[in-house]
Amino acid sequence: MSISHLFIVATAMLLPSAVAAQVPDTVDWQRARYRAAPRTVLRVGGAFQPKAWLEVGLARHAVQWQALGIASSGPYVATDFRFTRDKVLLGPKVGYSFGAMALGGDISAAYYTDFSRGQLVITPALGIGAAGFINLLYGYNARFGGSRFAEVGRHRLSISANLNFRYQQHTTRTDRH
Repeated sequence: MSISHLFIVATAMLLPSAVAAQVPDTVDWQRARYRAAPRTVLRVGGAFQPKAWLEVGLARHAVQWQALGIASSGPYVATDFRFTRDKVLLGPKVGYSFGAMALGGDISAAYYTDFSRGQLVITPALGIGAAGFINLLYGYNARFGGSRFAEVGRHRLSISANLNFRYQQHTTRTDRH
């Protein structure tokens, strides 16, 4: 018998005992869940409703992930604004944004004004995104009372980004049992 045959036979005899002696992995990846501490981050975006608007604000962005993917959510305060030749239109708003994998959503309440008249608008929105970090959403503006602005239509197409670049710094593991 050659040396290579002896090596193969010895390996075949020792391999089962080496595999049996391994310590099992203590992480069950189907149950392991990680959560980053919520961070206050800059929120920027733009919208067409039917005129173009810009958005700037702050979001309290919370990120979590597990074996099936990453998700994030959180409340925010922001202002939509639009400059025309003769006036400035503002839309201060509060909302809640969420996203999981390739889905995104948002609900917000805004008060659009040109400082002489105003209108309350509530907008639920759904669409695609990148785990809530960036969302491209279609929303329906439900307008209540006040003056109607031509720049604020019934339909809203928006893109927004929560600029949370260091979310993994304060991460904790929270297993579900």
